[in-house]
Amino acid sequence: MEAIENVATTFDVSSVGILGGEPFIRNDLDKIVDLFGNRSITIYTNGIILHKHPERLITGDNIHYAVSLDGMEEFHDYYRGKGMWKKPLKSSNILQRKKTRVI
Repeated sequence: MEAIENVATTFDVSSVGILGGEPFIRNDLDKIVDLFGNRSITIYTNGIILHKHPERLITGDNIHYAVSLDGMEEFHDYYRGKGMWKKPLKSSNILQRKKTRVI
């Protein structure tokens, strides 16, 4: 967290991408987003957690989401595991219902 705070307070950037594995595994994701204030923030998710924990969703005019898929269902499930295709779709539905920006 100290390194993230250093980046947020040291560098003058207009936008931030949060990615690397699955950001929603962090219980402090909302605190990380807060560190960057009103900068444009894109959270890149593979969608495997958000559908189970919709309370972790972060909204705001400056928050955007990108949900990754590795291809159509057969390929995605081959690469990620059987049944994994449906998880990002469920998460995408949550994002759309909350009227978040999905890119």
